[in-house]
Amino acid sequence: LRQSEERFRTLMACSSDIISVLNPDATIRYKSPAFFRLFGYREEDVLGQNAFAFIHPDDLQRVMQIFHDRLQTPGLTEPVIFGFRKADGGYLMLEGVGNNLLHDPAVRGMVVNCREVTGRIRAEEALRASEAKLRALADHAPVSIFMSDPTGHCMYVNQRWCDMTGYAASEAYGLGWVA
Repeated sequence: LRQSEERFRTLMACSSDIISVLNPDATIRYKSPAFFRLFGYREEDVLGQNAFAFIHPDDLQRVMQIFHDRLQTPGLTEPVIFGFRKADGGYLMLEGVGNNLLHDPAVRGMVVNCREVTGRIRAEEALRASEAKLRALADHAPVSIFMSDPTGHCMYVNQRWCDMTGYAASEAYGLGWVA
């Protein structure tokens, strides 16, 4: 038993994922070591506090609704992405999944597993911006553009192609390229 507990403590101390246990009123009962390393808080700064006080204002209502909905039914939530305030006042993005274990006598709380995803979110936003720029360039290019899948079926045409062929883009999608 002692060896098992030691293994568990070591795994928790080394994990990069955050585990939290919240009371039904969202009072923080437990945060794993990864939380303190990542967010810069001390235990006395967060334990006993309401978890919603740390959620980014843009995400607060959505996160509260998901939390309260899950209180009514045991089991897992869908993954949710939200901002969480660091000790220095900045925010990191977390992807979390809640699990209502209020019925479990060993836990009696909402367990929330989170992973820090700020870099991933920024990369996705940059990719979307880049795709929008490329789409705008292609849509307004002075040359005709027809893009097909490997079987030759149309996946994209720009306005210049439509002007030249007389087809609407919606008519072109799915058409095969005839050589």
